[in-house]
Amino acid sequence: MDDDACLELLRKQCPEQEDEFLGKLAKLCGKIALAMCIAGSRVDDFENPDELLQHLQEQPMNTLQCPESDQYIFRAINMSYEKCSSEEQETFVRLAVFEGNFSADAARVVTEKKNLETTNMLKKLVRHSLIKQPIKHRYSIHLLIKHFLKHQQESESETAREQMMRAEWLMVKYYLKLGHDLTMKSYGKDKYKANRKALKQEAHNIQNVLKICCQQKDPTTSDISDCLAHSKVYTTSARFFSLFVRTILGSIVDEFLQRCANLAEEREEHAIKLNFDCLLVDQQRNESIGESDEHFNTKMEEIKKDFETHYEDLEENKSFCAHYYYQYGRYLSRKSEHHKGEESEERLELQIQARKQLEKSFNLRKTLTDSSVEMADQVFSLLQLGHECKSISTTEYYLGKKDESKKSMENTKEYYREAIRLSKNDLGEHELTSSCYKSLGDLFLTIKDPKEAEKWYTTAKEMRENLELDASERHVFVLNNLGKCLTKSNRAKKATEVLESARDMAEKLAGSDEPNKCKAKVYTTLAIAYHSIRSQRYSENAVNYAKKALEFGGLDEVIKKKEKEKLQEILSSNLTNN
Repeated sequence: MDDDACLELLRKQCPEQEDEFLGKLAKLCGKIALAMCIAGSRVDDFENPDELLQHLQEQPMNTLQCPESDQYIFRAINMSYEKCSSEEQETFVRLAVFEGNFSADAARVVTEKKNLETTNMLKKLVRHSLIKQPIKHRYSIHLLIKHFLKHQQESESETAREQMMRAEWLMVKYYLKLGHDLTMKSYGKDKYKANRKALKQEAHNIQNVLKICCQQKDPTTSDISDCLAHSKVYTTSARFFSLFVRTILGSIVDEFLQRCANLAEEREEHAIKLNFDCLLVDQQRNESIGESDEHFNTKMEEIKKDFETHYEDLEENKSFCAHYYYQYGRYLSRKSEHHKGEESEERLELQIQARKQLEKSFNLRKTLTDSSVEMADQVFSLLQLGHECKSISTTEYYLGKKDESKKSMENTKEYYREAIRLSKNDLGEHELTSSCYKSLGDLFLTIKDPKEAEKWYTTAKEMRENLELDASERHVFVLNNLGKCLTKSNRAKKATEVLESARDMAEKLAGSDEPNKCKAKVYTTLAIAYHSIRSQRYSENAVNYAKKALEFGGLDEVIKKKEKEKLQEILSSNLTNN
């Protein structure tokens, strides 16, 4: 039943209860009329109706029974269950391992049947109304029926429980392989969009499997941990897998990476352990912008020490060594940012050391075979080398080394253009290719060529929209910089249209009024864009956005010094006018 029909039914039974309570009740009853009728009749059994909700959550089969009216959810489901043969019942119970909807292929794997057998069995279960087929080739089990199956498992024999454990193991193995396969395929030319769509369809199942991997009480004796240790996500593709799934699966990815790092330590697999440590510290680096780098620095120094200790065992693993040099270069680059003032020889020295590490990484990556993911690694290295040369150029400029600065900027342009060439040729329409376009746009914005920058930002924007990546912070940053270009090209009204769209997305993604890097950037750019229109009609918007941006005062690394001065100028000019 739909939400309105559920509320209408429950209001008749429980007229004294608020809609919020009734909505929770309907959800716990799976929006099934019989279940809601039973639950509604039991509300008055409890002095505190919230106690009923708790019982429905913890013991739904025991709670959804009403002897007075001879109504039992368990019995209603059991009537269909008992019509099944023992083989059908075993198959059905195995299917309960799935968290949400699942494919016929996944069902085949966990039931250990052939394709035709699986198809026939699924059709029978659909006919008995024990599973649903919401769309072609996909199936699902209703929440209350899953509770029924859990109840059955608890009362079944040890053999039945062993069957369920095997089904879970098979499911974990299946979805870890699927996650790896979708990741690898997404790096084929123009294959990103289709495989990301496939990932979204299976996201709930892959997310559930990552949780299962993280929740093993005794990982040293767990079959699931052994299954994880032999998966390609663990041994081969973790870096690309975590990049590919993060925006869809969320924070469970970091928990999973930590579990993998712990498992590698237990198994004394040094290269794998350090690989996961690098992935975790890289995420820590991203999250600590605007905050203390103490934890990030400490962890990276530990990784460096471990790498040097085990270097003789690791040096043959060129792929890992290349990744380590890449991460260590990024670490040195981050350290250089903490030398105050751009006229700093110490800052330049750290930047040059960072560039050398990145060059080592790139040169190693060029010696590896030309698979699509290895070409992607080269693109990542080229982009980071471009970023570092751009930073070096700025520092050299302020130190009065104008010729060196000019040469570094030319190197930046060459690295970015080579990154674009490789990414277009090998990956085609891909998130990484759009990042290359944005980076070149950033370069032209830095050297004050807004028209050329606008061209590359527009290309990045259109590619991201086509790939359905526009609901993300990265897309907001593209729109923000495109807005800057339009403002600098005296098209501020067009800029505000783009930036208002960016602001809406930044607010939706944040989900709260708390300051963050994304919102700080957009509010700053919006204030400057509205102010540049030089019209009383828009000045109020400029002031409001400037105030909002300056409320994020703790984000000094995000709002640049010149931008902050501009925001203060906007507020000052408004006071003068008033």
